[in-house]
Amino acid sequence: MTLAHSNARQREHIHHASCAQMVHGDGGACEHVAFRPVTPDDADELAALDMHTWFPQDLYSYAQTRHYAARLDVLHYLRSSTYGEVATLRGTILGVVLGAVEGKRPIVPAAAGWYRQAHANAPMVPEGITVRRNLDKEIRTDLALERDVRKDVPAELQLFIVSAAARGKGVGGQLYSRFLAHLRECDEKRYFLYTDSDCDYGFYEAHGLTRVAQGTGDDYTGSGRTLDKFIYVGKLS
Repeated sequence: MTLAHSNARQREHIHHASCAQMVHGDGGACEHVAFRPVTPDDADELAALDMHTWFPQDLYSYAQTRHYAARLDVLHYLRSSTYGEVATLRGTILGVVLGAVEGKRPIVPAAAGWYRQAHANAPMVPEGITVRRNLDKEIRTDLALERDVRKDVPAELQLFIVSAAARGKGVGGQLYSRFLAHLRECDEKRYFLYTDSDCDYGFYEAHGLTRVAQGTGDDYTGSGRTLDKFIYVGKLS
């Protein structure tokens, strides 16, 4: 969630995107879910997916604030992502996985500038300074927890979201498997990820990852809650 190639190469990747079937919950006909690399044009839709997942309507007083918080969150990850894949149905993004491997080029080089601009625009958004402060604090907390792990494990799963409509239908599992396949292509043996008690971290335990670090911190969404924070490491066979 590489796009460092030319636009023509990006279009070629998208044209040859692989597909899978997603079964309707009512047992109706299957529809094809396509998987393709993330492109710069996906940033806004990824922010919308992030917003609906992490920034509910009752969190901030203004919809503009929620949009800003989610965009800043997504761009934080996207600026350093060297891998990204989305699952789509009829052109709509159902899920995304972003990852980073040390030494690889970012897939969306422009995202670093977009992040800096969004960060600077906080005073122009209602509650924007509060949002920025919360996210900055979260980033510092995460980096402190990850510091020792990063020395030995150069690959990271950065962001993994599946829309509510697609959960339980195999979309997340396929995105995850495709990320692991990419790591194998890069000859990586281990990877790590950050998660917290607000997430379904049991998914990672079920897939054999080991918790190697734990801490506490405030919920970066600004809800005022304290969360347990975890670092998990996975091994590739």
